[in-house]
Amino acid sequence: LTAAATGTYNRCGSHIITIPLNSSVAFDIGTEIEFIQTSSAGHLMVTASNGVTVNSRHLLFSASGQFSAISCKKVATNEWDIIGDLTA
Repeated sequence: LTAAATGTYNRCGSHIITIPLNSSVAFDIGTEIEFIQTSSAGHLMVTASNGVTVNSRHLLFSASGQFSAISCKKVATNEWDIIGDLTA
């Protein structure tokens, strides 16, 4: 992710989204970035750089499939909450 992604809604296929350390990209706390998987193949997945904490229910980080959405919100310097239609 880059600073340009702040506040965006992103339609994408099967991708891996990497959340960077604050020292690499200093998103403001409260930043929200949304994704929807438009592809029926594969999964849209959120991962984090070493040192970044990503919180989600049951440690799920992948969109469930086509038209599943994920929302990422920065809640602390190197901490993000991930919510949405998630699967293993």
